[in-house]
Amino acid sequence: MSPIGSGTQYLCTVREAGYKDTRVRLQRVADAKFFSGWIVEMTGKDATIRLNDFETMEVGNIVVGEVSGRENRALIDAIVTKAVEDLVHFEFRRTPRYEVTRENSRTVVRNVSGTLNFQGEVVDVTVLDVSINGMGFLSYAPLPVGGTVKLSLETPHGPVKVSGEVRYCRSDTHRFGLYRAGALITEMGRLDKARWNKMNYLVESA
Repeated sequence: MSPIGSGTQYLCTVREAGYKDTRVRLQRVADAKFFSGWIVEMTGKDATIRLNDFETMEVGNIVVGEVSGRENRALIDAIVTKAVEDLVHFEFRRTPRYEVTRENSRTVVRNVSGTLNFQGEVVDVTVLDVSINGMGFLSYAPLPVGGTVKLSLETPHGPVKVSGEVRYCRSDTHRFGLYRAGALITEMGRLDKARWNKMNYLVESA
């Protein structure tokens, strides 16, 4: 294989690996409806995603949209070839176009939970996704937008404590009594930041 070919193959591998568990936003061409979800697996030819909020698509649907990867964003044009509940497989109708990302990528996380302290009240939370400077989570109590919260989280890389500002909070339509919220991180210690970066795949996991 020539040096140029080797370099091209390496770049594609980096791009594809950099999209797993990151967010995708799509629009169905037929009715202009918007969807969002998370990349389960992606190659240069196809992708499998898990849709949010139990939305569904049908085989044959054509969609366009973007995947916010860790290094670049990918603009895609695809057709649904398989759909089972919220798990959807696409084949790209043309090669994705890669551009410099315009926002911090969001990464889905699992097995990260803890507590949130707001004005002396302690609330259980489950983290759904993280970015370099924010997170989305489920809360067992409503939170006012603009409020300051302190979170103590248990992650696969060790405990993390952060402070943040609530950016949104709304009832979860599929989980009675739970609220889907997002926070912008405003304060984090040095060790906490190192562990946080591991959840964002910015450094090698221990």
